[in-house]
Amino acid sequence: MKPLSKSKNKKKNGLLSIGMAYIGKIFIVGTLIGIITCCIVVSMLAIYFLNMISGDEKINLEDYKVNYTTIIYGKDKKTGEPKEISRLYKNGENRIWEDIENISSYVTLAIIAIEDQRYLAHNGVDWQRTISAFINEIAPIHKGRSGGSTITQQLVKNLTKDDEITYQRKIREMLLATYLEKNYSKQQLIEAYENMVYFGNGAYGIQAAAQAYFGKEARDLSLNEAVAIVATTRNPRALNPVTRSEANKKRSNWIFKKMLDLGFIKEEVYNKAVQEEIALKQQDNIVEKPKVQSYFIDNLIEEVVDDLVAQRGYTRAYAIDQFYSGGFKIYSTVDTDIQDHLEAKFLDNSTFPDANKNDRPQAAMVILDPHGKILGLIGGRGEKKGARVYNRATQSLRQLGSAGKPIAVYAPAIEYDLITYSSIVDDSYFKIENGKPWPVNYYGGYTGKMTIEKAMMRSTNTVAVKICNQLTPTKSFDFLTKKLGITTLIDQERINGKIFSDKNLSSMALGGMTYGVKVLEVAGAYQIFVNGGYYNKPYSYTKILDMKGNIVMEKNITPKMVISPETSMIMNRLLYQVANGPYGTGRAAKFRNLKFELIGKTGSTSQNKDLLFVGASPYYIGAVWYGYDEPREIKYYEYPPPIIWRNVMEPIHRDLPIIGFPTCSNVEILPYCGQTGHIAGPYCPKGGEGYYKKSSKNSAICTMHTSPAFPEGGIENNNFENNANGETPESGNQNIENTTQ
Repeated sequence: MKPLSKSKNKKKNGLLSIGMAYIGKIFIVGTLIGIITCCIVVSMLAIYFLNMISGDEKINLEDYKVNYTTIIYGKDKKTGEPKEISRLYKNGENRIWEDIENISSYVTLAIIAIEDQRYLAHNGVDWQRTISAFINEIAPIHKGRSGGSTITQQLVKNLTKDDEITYQRKIREMLLATYLEKNYSKQQLIEAYENMVYFGNGAYGIQAAAQAYFGKEARDLSLNEAVAIVATTRNPRALNPVTRSEANKKRSNWIFKKMLDLGFIKEEVYNKAVQEEIALKQQDNIVEKPKVQSYFIDNLIEEVVDDLVAQRGYTRAYAIDQFYSGGFKIYSTVDTDIQDHLEAKFLDNSTFPDANKNDRPQAAMVILDPHGKILGLIGGRGEKKGARVYNRATQSLRQLGSAGKPIAVYAPAIEYDLITYSSIVDDSYFKIENGKPWPVNYYGGYTGKMTIEKAMMRSTNTVAVKICNQLTPTKSFDFLTKKLGITTLIDQERINGKIFSDKNLSSMALGGMTYGVKVLEVAGAYQIFVNGGYYNKPYSYTKILDMKGNIVMEKNITPKMVISPETSMIMNRLLYQVANGPYGTGRAAKFRNLKFELIGKTGSTSQNKDLLFVGASPYYIGAVWYGYDEPREIKYYEYPPPIIWRNVMEPIHRDLPIIGFPTCSNVEILPYCGQTGHIAGPYCPKGGEGYYKKSSKNSAICTMHTSPAFPEGGIENNNFENNANGETPESGNQNIENTTQ
């Protein structure tokens, strides 16, 4: 038995020796593989470091384009401070830059605790974590991939959008992180990281996340709020504090423990934090529901883009991209109460006196303050379906009609002392055209001699044509285009082989333009009648800041005087008769329950394809257009635009103190002669009272009635009779014979 035992022992020892030798070989091979792998890695590192030294591997924070949210502000009437009214961003990235000084320190501490505990000590790469992660890849010790990326490396990944899972990419990331650490401070790098990271719910960066989840600024986040947001970085969907509150709380408690272990918080703070529940913003508001931006915002975008092109030299495409991704802070002129009111009224069909409920015309309206500031704007009836849709208030070109008479004819004629408030002109046709008298009036005939006051009140076409003929259409054209900002008129243009121009009596006196005008520009032109004669191009913002608070653009809101204060007041009183006089075409605009002074002017074509009313109170100017997108005759029982104007404007004035329009001390209220229309002498037949410049008073005094006994008749011609040699070019718009009101 003993020999047998020895044999077995020998066999066992032999197997052991073979096993040990095999293990030794495996160890040697593994070691060699490890050495070779390390050599390869070191070689690759050496190559990349050499590239970096030669300048091939560089990264600058300023060179990488990141989308930042543009925020639009209006004024809070209660506080007088700006308040956010809209935010616009590109590719769903709601990101608002915030300096680290304005970010709660709890955010930074929580990020360091879970992402990079040696952040303040390393130079971009944490070699201890990197080697550990590398070993885990070769001989897995931990489940899943072991992260060795530092905060700086994660910043590189976010900037470059390089997600390739290769060793080359990882090495490149490490090199770039090292470069960043050499060229930027730790504070700059973590600031960039906190503004870059996605925290779920469409919120990129800590400021957007703080607003989305808690309705507050990043600087005001509490410990628990900051940690709840930071907890989402591992998996924004699975750790969302709204939809995955339990998972988020579990992750938050783990972060609290890390912060405690690192000495970032004290034990009593930790004990309180793990027990405390966070109070989220009202849940309905956390995940923002898609909201169609207003017509005002649509116009604001176009205005800002146009100004970026004109003032900064941007291409239009780049300007649009900057608007949506540049992180602008835009301070708008909108009155949110007025804009909301406009939108509600234009959704309500009772606002409009439609003659046919099954065939409702479209409409648009603009409301300005007396100095060109756009307070509210709407480009169509009914529900708005999208962003930057067709805006009838700013894009549609429609005929001005008789609403052009005050700005193209009467204002410049009074300014140049061609007429006074009560000058008398014969309401008779100007010429025979194609065998018919031209122009005709909406009331179907001619009434003989009348004052300017009555001609304005009744919107008489013949009087406007005769005055424009003396003024000349060229001067009217220049007044509209060079002083009042009307941009759509044409000097001369060939269309389908035929020459057209708006320098003619039909266009200037009767508002029948070649293309038409914009409602916004018409409203802007009328500001000269309520502010003493000054014009400002209508504007929707005052200034734009970049995400760092630097001024990008500021609006030049210095007004220019285009008519004298005397002319402004006289025109105001003439337009008062339109809205208040016994024959006024705009009387339907008068408020029913409020006693405000109102002025205005109607305008339409003889075919009733465009209906317009521009009205004003001492507070606001409002322009209303009513018609079809494809022009055709509009049926109505009562002229609609003044009614629409009243329905919109009266509620806006309800709580305002009653004030009057500006007056001018160089204008006198005097009686005028009922026969000549001049300032009455003691023997003149009674006419009425008019408004006159002191500077032209002497030349306007009646010289006919100098004694108690004077010959009857003898009304002066005033040089407004038919003038065969007058400037009467063809109408720019051959479809417009005359205006009706």
